[in-house]
Amino acid sequence: SIKRTNYRLSLIAITLLCCIPSYCAYFVYDMEGTAYTPAWDETSVTFFDDEGFSDTQKEELFARNKTLLHEFEEKNWCQKDTQEKLDLSQQFLNFEAARLGIYPVPISSEKLNDISTIAYYDVESDEIVFDTWYLNEQSGQESMETLCEEIYHAMEDYIVTNMNWNLSVIDTQYFQELCDWRENFENYTSYNYDEYVSQPLEASAKKYAKKEVKTILEYLENSN
Repeated sequence: SIKRTNYRLSLIAITLLCCIPSYCAYFVYDMEGTAYTPAWDETSVTFFDDEGFSDTQKEELFARNKTLLHEFEEKNWCQKDTQEKLDLSQQFLNFEAARLGIYPVPISSEKLNDISTIAYYDVESDEIVFDTWYLNEQSGQESMETLCEEIYHAMEDYIVTNMNWNLSVIDTQYFQELCDWRENFENYTSYNYDEYVSQPLEASAKKYAKKEVKTILEYLENSN
């Protein structure tokens, strides 16, 4: 999910209209809520440029993060408290940032007012916010998928923001997906679920997340 500041008022109005059927579910959350941030600076990481990122470098990156990735196996993940899960999530985002060739993105966790939102990438602050309840309730695999999806949104934003759109090659089929992202950022919607999940930014991120988690699970299985 992607958060845009200019949608906030509209989202509030829609939430009020929907509050009656959601009223009981709201109390699943602790009304006070606690915000969490990584216990130490976990955003510092050395990563490879996506240019020249060879298969050998990828294998080395996985090998260096083997212990971290094993922490997301359910036998380990279920024993972690909220702060430990958030710290591991930040380290995992650093790993994924290296995979995608972008700078690390910070993460925090708090109770979100929208009970249907698991996590979101905020384009204004360039950070990821993970709902505390979902952080605690999701399995390790589900959490990896959520984190992969949100870090991919960060990459989409990075590319669209830094692309030279005056290049003549932009109009070729090769860059069609990138052009779709740009248009989607200008017309992003989260009101209708079917439209939300099918829009280019979300479809691309979800596709990457599923493929990446599958790759990680295969690596963990083969490395045991």
